[in-house]
Amino acid sequence: MTFLDRARPLVVAHSGRTDARKRFTLGHELGHIELAWHTNMVECSPEATNVEMASNSFEIATLEREANEFASHLLVPPAWLKPVTSGISHFDEGQAKAVLAHLAKAEVSATAGLIALARILLPGHAFFVGSSFSLSPGTPWPGERPLSLAARIRYLSSAHSVLEIEHQGVRVTWAQMYSPVIAPRLSSDDTRTSTEVLKDIAARVINGKDPYSIVQSVSGVVGGVTKDVDRGWTAESIAAVVSQRISENTKLAPLAADPEFGIFVIRKSTEVMSKRAQRVTFKNDIG
Repeated sequence: MTFLDRARPLVVAHSGRTDARKRFTLGHELGHIELAWHTNMVECSPEATNVEMASNSFEIATLEREANEFASHLLVPPAWLKPVTSGISHFDEGQAKAVLAHLAKAEVSATAGLIALARILLPGHAFFVGSSFSLSPGTPWPGERPLSLAARIRYLSSAHSVLEIEHQGVRVTWAQMYSPVIAPRLSSDDTRTSTEVLKDIAARVINGKDPYSIVQSVSGVVGGVTKDVDRGWTAESIAAVVSQRISENTKLAPLAADPEFGIFVIRKSTEVMSKRAQRVTFKNDIG
C-alpha cells in the first residue's frame, strides 16, 4: 500500500515475502511515487496477473500495470539484458540456460524476470511458469488466462522447439514458436533480386492477381515485422518471422508453398539487413 496524499509518501509492505518479491514490491511502489499521475492512496497487488486485476476498476488496473512496468524496467533494464540476447532468434539449451542464469542476477521473482526477458526478445518466444505465461511481442497468443492444460499442450505442439529449464527454483517452459528458414541451394547464375523472385512466384501460384499488388502486400508484411529497428534483428530472424506471417495470411499463404519461397525470404531479409547497415554507415559518415 502506498499513501501519496502527503508531503512525504509512505509505503507499507508485507515483511514476510521473499527478498526477490520484496525488491519487486518496492520497485512497484516507487513507480506509484514517481509516476506523477498516480495520486491519493493505492492498494497494490504487485505482479498480479491480468485475470486477478480484472476484478479492479479499469483505472486501478491501469495504475497497477504501469507500476509493474516501472518496476520491471528499473530492476531488469533492457540495456542490461540485450548483450546476452541481441540478434539471437533461436536459442539452444546452452544459450537459454546462460540467459536465465544472467537473468537470475537481477534478484527478482522468476515471473517478473521472464516478463522483462520476453519484452526484449524477437517474435516467437513464449515462457510458461505454472499457469502463467509471458510472450515476446509479435508471438501468437496461446489463449485466454487462466490457460487450460489442454490449450497449453495444443499450443506447445505447434512450437519449433520446447526447452524445460530449472530457473530460480521453478520449472520454466521456453517455447520457440517460429521455425528457421532452411536456405535452399542457390545457383551462382541466379542474380534475381527478392522482388523478382517474388514476382515469379506470384505468377505461378496467384492466378488472376496483379503481381504488383502481391509484392506490395508482402512488403507490408516485411515492413510491419521489422519496423522496430532496436529489436536486434538478424537476416535469420527476419526470414523466420516473415515466413510465419505469410503462411498465416489467407491471401498470401499459397506463396509459402512454392519451392522458391525460401529463396525469396532469405534474399529479402539479407537485403533488409544490408540496407540498414548502409544507413548506419551513411549516418556515421555525415556525423
